[in-house]
Amino acid sequence: MRLLDDNVVSVMKSLAPYFTEFIGTCMLLIVFACASTSAVYMVLNDDQPYYKPNVPQQPFAPLCIGAALMCLMYSNAHISGGHFNPAISLASYLSGKGQMSLIQLVGYTIVQLLAGILGAGLGYGIVEESGAPYFRKNTWWNVFGAEFMFTLGLCYVYLQVTSTKKTKDNGYFGLAVGFFLFTAVGSIGQVSGGFLNPAVTSGMFAIANAEDNINKNWYVYYFAQYLGAVASVGFFWLVNIGEEYEVDPDPSDEQDTKNPVQEPQASEDPQEPKA
Repeated sequence: MRLLDDNVVSVMKSLAPYFTEFIGTCMLLIVFACASTSAVYMVLNDDQPYYKPNVPQQPFAPLCIGAALMCLMYSNAHISGGHFNPAISLASYLSGKGQMSLIQLVGYTIVQLLAGILGAGLGYGIVEESGAPYFRKNTWWNVFGAEFMFTLGLCYVYLQVTSTKKTKDNGYFGLAVGFFLFTAVGSIGQVSGGFLNPAVTSGMFAIANAEDNINKNWYVYYFAQYLGAVASVGFFWLVNIGEEYEVDPDPSDEQDTKNPVQEPQASEDPQEPKA
């Protein structure tokens, strides 16, 4: 007995990657907003929890964020590719290795950005405090450099462990991407927040704006992240040319291969020269 019509099943299967990206991105932002909050819970005695706000960032925030991405990738990559990041989706599309169409890229980007705002809002509601960093003024070059370089690295690692023939069907792709995000957030968290993701940027700036904590240079994040994604494809192409990207052969060489010149063979029984 069939529970659903074949047409309904077909539509649901075609929409499954978008639902997966929405749910995964939303969960990633909830973790990001909660883990990066500036509030820490401490215990003074056995029955009295003490809430102390406005202390430095939690030391385990980068590990929480990287581990969350690792788990989400392992559990969802077989459905959608496990992007949860518009920059990674753009890199996957431009590389030509992710088998994405332009329509899929647009759809992924829309659901990821919407999920980012929703996830950050839910995280804000859970901890009742913004996890967005207090953006310093006149530091756009620091933010650009940090977000560009580490977004480039994140997209490059993703492409290398998920899109090449030699790493196909490996069991460490989520670990590689998750640990790179862990090192990135730990390295530049105090500079830019370590967003590396336009969906995170949208969500964290949305809740920052709710607290009147907004940086006029917010567009630098998007520019740096998308430019880093494009640059990562260039590096990926550079190191994989000849293996992942076939170089067109010389037409003359191809013709010689099809019609090779037959070398004259020496006779096994040569005749004696006449006197």
